[in-house]
Amino acid sequence: MIPLQRVIDAMLKPHPRRFMVFTQIDWFRIDDANFSQEMVAQLDDAVSRGARGLKVMKDLDLGVKDKTGKLIAVDDPRLDPVWEECGRLGIPAPAACTSSSDGRQGTRSPYSHSDLYK
Repeated sequence: MIPLQRVIDAMLKPHPRRFMVFTQIDWFRIDDANFSQEMVAQLDDAVSRGARGLKVMKDLDLGVKDKTGKLIAVDDPRLDPVWEECGRLGIPAPAACTSSSDGRQGTRSPYSHSDLYK
């Protein structure tokens, strides 16, 4: 992951009307006792430096696991404070989550519309 400040300095500062920078959650800290509070603080810091939203990549439902091996889903309670902070800050949090019921990579969703783009 490219450090946020590097992206802000290279793209946002020289072109503030052209680019919007989003931050991400540090999944490597999912098992930290204070994960929720740390991510809220990280989000607040990122927004204060210019981030305009929180981008949640597909790895949330597909590959992020805690120390027990459990896949972390978008509705994991550890994320609730993060979603609440996004609302408080008034920033978007677009999430590209899997629609697979078992979280396996490569599983085709019954709601996939990829055949429309052939």
